[in-house]
Amino acid sequence: MTGVSLVGLGLSPKFLTEAGLSVMRNSDIIFLDGYTSTSCGWNEALIYSMVGKPVTKIYRSDLEGRGIKKILAIAKEKSIAIAVVGDPLISTTHSIIPISAREEGINFSIVPGVSVHCYIISKSMLSSYKFGKSVTIVEGKDPTPYRVIKENHERGLHTILYMDLKEDYYMTAGRAMELLLEFEKSEGGHIVYPDTKVIVGSQLGCDNETVKYMDINQVVYKYKTGGPHIVIFPSKLSSIEEEALKCL
Repeated sequence: MTGVSLVGLGLSPKFLTEAGLSVMRNSDIIFLDGYTSTSCGWNEALIYSMVGKPVTKIYRSDLEGRGIKKILAIAKEKSIAIAVVGDPLISTTHSIIPISAREEGINFSIVPGVSVHCYIISKSMLSSYKFGKSVTIVEGKDPTPYRVIKENHERGLHTILYMDLKEDYYMTAGRAMELLLEFEKSEGGHIVYPDTKVIVGSQLGCDNETVKYMDINQVVYKYKTGGPHIVIFPSKLSSIEEEALKCL
């Protein structure tokens, strides 16, 4: 059947679902999103070994504007799978694809995958009911990430902080903490200090993943390189959450 499918690959190959594998095997064309996320294991060659079909990596320009229009034009004649590391619609910008497909009368489907958002919440053992708005921190002087953390904190909600990701770069947790400490000086919200404790996830879903609960000054020192990283700023902890964090 013609159309386009968004396939969540999970964080690494061991998290690929049978549903995702089946959709790719039955698609005429397979694209691998190389823009919105990164992985310790997924690449074109590995997917080819699983499905026996060539895989083309695509980037932001291919998934927006004229680029996605070209893909949808092909989807009128062939079946296309767009494979995305993690989940195709949690914390990504892919919602425009099914919207555009529906507008043009093109069949579409979504195959969920294990996302970094759900994964870090589970690994942190914090209550999923107590998470507020998530935010991405980027280089520059925009204090939005700091303000989101502050607003969530005032409401008793935890904050997931994503690192800036580009085609050839992703921010480290250490650099992110440096920026937030700078924003503390300019914003004065009294929420980010060197001894503030955060949860840091590194290489999630990979064999060498780590999830640690530590002071920000330790994060700055230990996470200057490597990645990808993700950070949780806990708000007020329940007694159960306090005990759970001792396991990290």
